[in-house]
Amino acid sequence: MKRGKRQGESSSRRPEVRDAPRLRRRLPLTRPSAFALSAIAVLVIAAALRLAGLGAASLWYDEALTLDIAAGPLADLAADVRAREQVPPLYHVLMHGWIDRFGDSEFAARLPSALFGVAAVAAIIALGCALFGRREGTAAGALMALSGFQVYYAQEARPYALLALASLLSCLAFVRMKRAGGWTGRASYVGATALLLWTHLFGIFVIAAQHLAWLWARAAERRAPPRSDEAEMDAGPGSVQLPGWLGLNAVTLLLFAAWIPTVFLWFRQVSANFWIPPIGPERVISAYTAYAGSVPLLVLLLVIAFWGAVRTPQRWKIVLLAGVFILPVFLPVAVSMIKRTLFVPRYGIKAATGLYLLAARGWTALPGRACRGIAAAAVLALADIDLQGAGRRLDPKPDWRAATAYVVEHDRPDDAILLNADFNNLVFQHYAARRAAEVNASYLIDGRVGGGDNPASLELPAAGNLWVVTQPAAYHNYRVRSTQEIERLGLELAETHVFDDITVQRFMPKRR
Repeated sequence: MKRGKRQGESSSRRPEVRDAPRLRRRLPLTRPSAFALSAIAVLVIAAALRLAGLGAASLWYDEALTLDIAAGPLADLAADVRAREQVPPLYHVLMHGWIDRFGDSEFAARLPSALFGVAAVAAIIALGCALFGRREGTAAGALMALSGFQVYYAQEARPYALLALASLLSCLAFVRMKRAGGWTGRASYVGATALLLWTHLFGIFVIAAQHLAWLWARAAERRAPPRSDEAEMDAGPGSVQLPGWLGLNAVTLLLFAAWIPTVFLWFRQVSANFWIPPIGPERVISAYTAYAGSVPLLVLLLVIAFWGAVRTPQRWKIVLLAGVFILPVFLPVAVSMIKRTLFVPRYGIKAATGLYLLAARGWTALPGRACRGIAAAAVLALADIDLQGAGRRLDPKPDWRAATAYVVEHDRPDDAILLNADFNNLVFQHYAARRAAEVNASYLIDGRVGGGDNPASLELPAAGNLWVVTQPAAYHNYRVRSTQEIERLGLELAETHVFDDITVQRFMPKRR
């Protein structure tokens, strides 16, 4: 009996003994993985950099224009964007609902861009994982999180952070299209790409890069068809046949069709006149330097990216990322040099994402931990990191808030205010509306070169002061009325105050 009992007890314990190692093997799965912890750390850093000092700087003209359009009636928004902007209205529609709920303070107006910027870091991590692996995704996310250029435009109430996010989402849907399978993956690609077009017209260069990658993958499939499941998985978007690919692009274009007439209208207007001054081939270098943060860091990232391209056998992936890196800069710069200037570095913000991903691939392909550690330390040493707001140093915004406050506090009912250009008038009125229900002085718009304005014809105050508010470095096709011109009208300079790039002068009638 005792022997049988022992046998029974022994047999009843065996399953517990067999299951114990299996239970121990499962326990680590309940803990956050190293990848999850790294990705969370990268996103926390990205959020800290983009939220630091978010409302510190004054709004500038483009931000004031965004808020002015978004604050209008939703029914009139598309027409207002068509008349006053050169970007599609998606961002303005989003801002319409946002400022109606949260207001138009500097912090509130820029918060959506900061959130888009953090989401873009998450998207580049996901894209790096889909293209290469978790280490590449985390490394690319770290580069984007620390980029001063990305931080700056994630702290601006303009659509550039959304453009970077939409570009990454479109490329992510492009990469996952075959692996997702069926209509789900294709619908995701069409939706993300239509979102990209409605965000900014320069999204067309990202779509062009996707077409190059598709053509490369199709050509590679014809040369060497995949023979195994693993090879077929790496074949990429070339598995979408020509009729299906053309159909996806047709549906995407159809979703954007309502805005195509406006695109042609804008092109005619740009051909006649545009605010961007002429540029040369040096703009390519300056743009990529801005994306990287410095010339040494750009050179280092390019070297590492080249190594990653060499070490990647799936060439369509390199074609995709190289296209995203090259096309949004080289093509518009070439057009600008031949016909009409239409490029500034912020329009090509998504080009930087191609560089980050290629460099991340190259970094993981470096031989040995020591080599990767040295490369990572060099990148960190050269990165523009500042928890107090790294991006603000890229292009400090003029202090319209302080300048307007001074004028509004000191003007009198019989004073007049002279602004050197109508774009300054918009920013001035934005801040003046906060300081007082009604500004005492009247407004005089002046300064457009070739506009036919004659200082002698201005309706100056009979006995009051003339406040002259100027931003000398604003736009190349505007000029500032000189002190001598004003004094020839029977006025003399009484005081001058400088608020960063804004100069406030008060002229009073000459004493007789």
